[in-house]
Amino acid sequence: MAKIEIVNTDLELGVLKAEEAEYTLADFTFTGVALVFSVETGNVYTITAAAIGGDLFTDGDTIKISGSVQAAVEGVSPEINNDGLYTVVDANISANAISVLEPVVAATSDDEDNTVDEYDRFEITPTRGTDQLVIYIRETGNEAGATFSIAPGVFWAAFPLSGTITENVMNLIQIESGKYLDADGKIQLSIFPAAGGNLNTDHGIIIGLIQLR
Repeated sequence: MAKIEIVNTDLELGVLKAEEAEYTLADFTFTGVALVFSVETGNVYTITAAAIGGDLFTDGDTIKISGSVQAAVEGVSPEINNDGLYTVVDANISANAISVLEPVVAATSDDEDNTVDEYDRFEITPTRGTDQLVIYIRETGNEAGATFSIAPGVFWAAFPLSGTITENVMNLIQIESGKYLDADGKIQLSIFPAAGGNLNTDHGIIIGLIQLR
């Protein structure tokens, strides 16, 4: 986990290059195994596949799921696509199941070669008034496909704030900090490169925080 340190000036700016981060990047491909998405009692959302549980991930991880589509059946049901970003709530419901924060639609993927990806996570620590914050992410490698997710905090109920990082420009993300501060007053920013990419060598990601107070 990388940290962005901030110095105290009227306009505070902290900068972190992706090359300074400690990476725990992992792509888990479930070959020959469908992903099963379920809605359990009490609005608990689960994802089941052989060996996806058992603490393969860690509670609180942001993961990206690809290949989850269940095709439409004419006159019976529409196409269901559960691809997207999810926050792991329980990484060990069983050896073969996890629960996630974000809602899923009950379905079984047609594709049996699915990918579940972990993100590289950066820890941002504001040091002043935290109601006016701008996180910037610059992609300097001119490579499309990187995405970001800011984890919800503990003080307000909120889903992660997620989006695509436009290549070769400064991406500015203004946030209501109350939604995204954790119990330690930190913001957890997760970034994932394009498929098969690297944040440093392919994307040249630079991350910063601007505090306006």
